Amino acid sequence: MVDNIKAMQFNFLWEGNLEQRTLAWVNWDNICQPKVNEGLGIKNVEFFNKTLIAKWKWLLLENEMALWAKILIAKYGPVRDMGTILSSIFVSTWWQDVLSVT
Repeated sequence: MVDNIKAMQFNFLWEGNLEQRTLAWVNWDNICQPKVNEGLGIKNVEFFNKTLIAKWKWLLLENEMALWAKILIAKYGPVRDMGTILSSIFVSTWWQDVLSVT
C-alpha cells in the first residue's frame, strides 16, 4: 500500500506512469523536506506510516485496560509477546505491523 501511494506521488511529480519511467531531477529526500527548508513539503509516506503504527503500539502499551485495547488484545494476543504472534496466519497485516515496530 505504501509503495502504491509512493508511486502515485512520483507519477504526479514527474508525469510518468507505471510503464514509462522518467528522469527524477531532484532527490526524493529533498522533495520531502518542509517548504521552509527549501523542499516541497511532500510527506514521506513510508516514514509517516511507521510513525502512525508506532503511535498505535504506544497507545496500546499505555492503555491496555481500555475497552478498545482489551478487544484488540483478546482478538490478536498481547502486545508485549511479539515473537510468537508474528508467525500466526490468523493475524492481520496491521497487527503484524504494530508488533514489528521497535
